Amino acid sequence: MVGRERDKTGERGAAVSADFAQALTQQVLRTELIRIKALIGTTILLTVMLAVLHAVDPYAIEHLWHGRLTPSRLYVILIPFILFELWVHATISRHLNRDHDLPVIRRYLGAVIETSMPTFALALHMDSMGRVEALGFVVPLTYFIFIILSTLRLDFWLSTFTGFVAAAELFGMAMFYNPVGSTDPPPDLYYHSVRSVIVLICGMLAGAVGLQLRRQFEASIVAATARERPDVIVLDLMLPDTDGLEVMRRLRRRDPLRTAFILLTARGEESDRVVGLRQGADDYVVKPFSPAELVARVDAILRRLAPDPGPPAPLRFGELEIDPGGRLVRLGSRQIELTLREFELLLFMARHPGQAFTRDQLMDNVWQYTFYTDTSTVTVHIRRLRAKLERDPARPRFLQTVWGVGYRFAP
Repeated sequence: MVGRERDKTGERGAAVSADFAQALTQQVLRTELIRIKALIGTTILLTVMLAVLHAVDPYAIEHLWHGRLTPSRLYVILIPFILFELWVHATISRHLNRDHDLPVIRRYLGAVIETSMPTFALALHMDSMGRVEALGFVVPLTYFIFIILSTLRLDFWLSTFTGFVAAAELFGMAMFYNPVGSTDPPPDLYYHSVRSVIVLICGMLAGAVGLQLRRQFEASIVAATARERPDVIVLDLMLPDTDGLEVMRRLRRRDPLRTAFILLTARGEESDRVVGLRQGADDYVVKPFSPAELVARVDAILRRLAPDPGPPAPLRFGELEIDPGGRLVRLGSRQIELTLREFELLLFMARHPGQAFTRDQLMDNVWQYTFYTDTSTVTVHIRRLRAKLERDPARPRFLQTVWGVGYRFAP
């Protein structure tokens, strides 16, 4: 018995762990999509600003790059970078929809490519402006922007790796890339080493922030996947750390026993309700709402989720046996054939043995006709039941007449 319990506990733990890892992967991918959108937006903004500046004041562009760098050469870097990030965004979105994680090698290879794009732009600046002026101009304005955005991940080691690649590429460009015809003095090893180390530290700090965010999400998942299974969960869609629909979907997949969900949201459009209901919600309450309405909806779901007690036990009164589940009546060894209403009338009275009912009460409870005025149908059905059940219908054993009231079942 103990071994079985341990096996069940292990299975539950394995299920929770697998679901936890999957939920965490989903959040990591969502955060990655946000980071990529920020990169794409920043790149598009810089591209548009460059195009507008060149259209409004071409002399400013020539003065800035000493007339040796046209915007079209930068577009060769910026546009492929945008296309690459769009492709990465589409790939991550596809994996997210399929509940798949990105392969590790693809993550690190993407980090190398993403970090190398700003380095190519740095090389163009060094060709046009010289090493010293380009490093003094590009690094504070653009290089750090792209590198910091590239290191903002929920994976500490991937962020650190990205910072290391950026630092190595920056150090290599500063120390060993010498444009043709350059008259710049020899590079300062210590100066460029310190600057590269700062880039590496930035990557590590960004990774530390991402790690803290990851731990906060882990705590949210642990709380959401607690072992205690409630009957009904009232879930707000606008959660601070994640999406309410995602929490509901994870709990649905984890729990083999169906937990009911009532979604709370300020969005009352039909499309929003349809999305929530299709993803597994049992009910949908739009803010603002009254507490009484929410309580009523919870009560309705609890009644619907009430466990089936199973077929009721047969009722036995001497040689008379009434089986509600099978809708059978036996008298000794003989099975009695009854109509639907005859059976319902007999069963109702047998469940209240010794209690006298008027004809109106029987009409209300068996026929459920509160408006029915002719109660003679009760008398007819009682007479038919006596003919089928009683040895002597004139002196009934089970279905007795209570003069001035109605009828009662004698056990």
